[in-house]
Amino acid sequence: MPMNKAAAVSQPVQPVSLATVLERAGAKDRASLQRHLDAMAAETDGGGHLKTWETLLTLLASLAPHAIQAVGKEAVRFFVSDGRYKLQVFALEDNRDGVIHVYIPDVLDRALPKKVIVATKVEGEYALPAKGAVPVRIERLDGDHPADPPAHVKFMIGLGRKALRLTIDAGGQPDQLKLVETLCQLGASSSNVTEAVSRPKPEGK
Repeated sequence: MPMNKAAAVSQPVQPVSLATVLERAGAKDRASLQRHLDAMAAETDGGGHLKTWETLLTLLASLAPHAIQAVGKEAVRFFVSDGRYKLQVFALEDNRDGVIHVYIPDVLDRALPKKVIVATKVEGEYALPAKGAVPVRIERLDGDHPADPPAHVKFMIGLGRKALRLTIDAGGQPDQLKLVETLCQLGASSSNVTEAVSRPKPEGK
């Protein structure tokens, strides 16, 4: 029996290792990432925050493997190749305030009909369809909202591009991480992303 699209999307991603992500980063970006890792390692939460951030970092780097770029101490941008250029697909933001934000292409209109996620009774919260699944706060972003987007997000919105901001507990609820993974996979398969990846590089580049 053929696998439906919703089931195919939910197949686990094989993330790259943290060491591989750090090797891909430039020296300045690697130093920023390492400082963030060191700060989380010094926390007294039993390592939950560090594990969640590493899980998200390696997931996004697997789905957008062309390049990563640290933005200050709090954020990381993830790119796919786009011919001679690169296209930002994701961003990861962690202000060490108890939550982590993941920015992805706006795939709500694809995810909801497939029923890979469902809306809860709380406006702006969505969960996996399993009973009792921990919800994720999801906000839609576009060229008008927010009015002054942060540097790690502004190239994901505007000119027809829209994004989602997913907010999860820094401690790492499994249901939330699975929902993020599912939507990130959908984001990585968005038409503008797949078109960018398939665009050939000019000869000699």
